[in-house]
Amino acid sequence: MRPSSPDGVEHRAHARVKIEVDVGMHSDSHFFTGLSGDLSEGGVFVATYRAVPVGSKLELDLPLPDGTIRVLGVVRWTRPASDDAKPGIGVAFEQLAEEDRKRIAKFCAEREPLYFDVD
Repeated sequence: MRPSSPDGVEHRAHARVKIEVDVGMHSDSHFFTGLSGDLSEGGVFVATYRAVPVGSKLELDLPLPDGTIRVLGVVRWTRPASDDAKPGIGVAFEQLAEEDRKRIAKFCAEREPLYFDVD
């Protein structure tokens, strides 16, 4: 499950934007796909019914308008299916190349963020 902060507010280092693309995911022994839900420079949410344990290392193929990014990530949280939301996993990027980080940042800057910080 996604960790919650004591004040009940999500605190994120990067703004997230909505994106729906098929994401290819590779683990040591499996290949599967899911549908992205949101993206930031720090990671991506992938809607999937596949059970992937927190801490699992994945290699992701993330298609963007200017080409596919291949990045390593780790599952930070999982979300079960509910009436309000699809099940899926939150994946934090690891070893993201600087050029790919810039491509994601540019993509995110061109789209409206899903959430705004309230101070």
